[in-house]
Amino acid sequence: MPDEIGYDPNLVDYKYDPAKARALAAEAGYPNGFTMPLYYSTGVYFGTVETAEAVALYLKQNLNVTSKVEGIQLIKLLQMLGRIARDPKGEYVGVAGLPIANLPTPLLGVSLAYSGAFAMQKNEKLDALLAQADSILDSTKQAPLIKEMMRLEQEDLSTITLWQYVDIYAMKKNIEYTPMRHGLEVVYLPRVVD
Repeated sequence: MPDEIGYDPNLVDYKYDPAKARALAAEAGYPNGFTMPLYYSTGVYFGTVETAEAVALYLKQNLNVTSKVEGIQLIKLLQMLGRIARDPKGEYVGVAGLPIANLPTPLLGVSLAYSGAFAMQKNEKLDALLAQADSILDSTKQAPLIKEMMRLEQEDLSTITLWQYVDIYAMKKNIEYTPMRHGLEVVYLPRVVD
C-alpha cells in the first residue's frame, strides 16, 4: 500500500483486458474455457463470498471458465493449502484474505502469502530476498528488498489484489480512541468505557 515500507509507485496494476485474457487462454490451450474449483474461506473476512461469486461470474463471462465455488472453514482451507503447497503438481485457485497490507511490517504479509508453509508460489529469489530483509532490523534498509520482492511477485502474478479493507470507527464524544496505522487491530468492547 502507498504508505507502507517498500512501496513502489512504479509498479502499476495490470489493466482489465478481457480480450487479452481470451488470447492468453487460447495460447495456453484453453480457447473454449474449462471447469475448476474456486475456494474461499468462510467466517473470517467480510465480503469474501461475494468476491468469490463475482470472480466466478467474470471468469464465466470473459473466458468461459466454469467455477465450482466452495466455501471452506479457515482451518480446513489451511490444511488443504499445506498439502497442496508440498505437492509440485498441486493446484489451487481461491479468494483469500492474503496477502494482508498494513501489518506492522510488510515482511509479515510477504511471508504469509508468498513464502512458507501455505504459499503456492515457489520463487527462490523472493525467498532469498525475504530471508535477507528479515535479518535486517532497520526498516529503511528493508525497503529496497521489499520493492524487489513485490516486483518479482508482479512478474509471477500468483495473486491479484481485488480490494483492501477500510476500517471505519464510530465513537461517542466522551470516548477517546486512536486507531493504529499499521497492524491487525482488535478492540475488545467490554474494556471500552465511557
